[in-house]
Amino acid sequence: MVNINSMFPYKRFKFKSEKIFEDLSDECKGLILREKTTLKIPKGQSLFYEGMIPQGVFLLKKGKVKKFTTGLEGKMYIFQISIKNELIGYQALMSKASYPYSASSLTDCEIDFIPKSTFMKLIDLDKLFGYRLLEVMAHEFGVFVNNMKILSQHSVRERVALSLIELNECFSDINEGIKISRRDHSSMIGTSVESLTRVLHDFKEERIIKVEKGEIFVNDMKKLIKVSNYV
Repeated sequence: MVNINSMFPYKRFKFKSEKIFEDLSDECKGLILREKTTLKIPKGQSLFYEGMIPQGVFLLKKGKVKKFTTGLEGKMYIFQISIKNELIGYQALMSKASYPYSASSLTDCEIDFIPKSTFMKLIDLDKLFGYRLLEVMAHEFGVFVNNMKILSQHSVRERVALSLIELNECFSDINEGIKISRRDHSSMIGTSVESLTRVLHDFKEERIIKVEKGEIFVNDMKKLIKVSNYV
């Protein structure tokens, strides 16, 4: 798949918590190794629900996890798809609040669960680790602001284009197409399944994408970026 980082400001859309555990001290690495629990999570299983009290954090080692909120009439909004090495659920734990969103596996996953007490010890033991947490949270706030601006100011066609750019990067590790249900895809961009389907049909007619066995492949990234009206 095409690497878009030189063509598109992808970092404005990307949560980057996968860098939090870089260069940990041997003491911290040993603590995680002793205290973590490795979980095998099948596709479609919940990690936690909105409103639950966090008991620890989740480090995604394999697979993809969707984070979402549920609004009026049970309508779902997916605001992020987490990928390998990303940390999930740490914001609520650090703020001593309940989860403001739900998380469930988009694919079969392997996840390390790190208990709350262990995670807080890491912050005490390694000042650089604590600094990185603050840095990542600040960046993620910028990502949220960017996403809200897109939802409020961009057309459905432009939002579909932007979502495909983001999803193309998200699924680039498997060297296959974008594998996501129409329901989940439409929830990412705040539109109906019918509206999403019409735009995807138009993109197929324009040869921007192709669809095979339910997977979406981007044929023309430059044209997709132009349609997004973002750069």
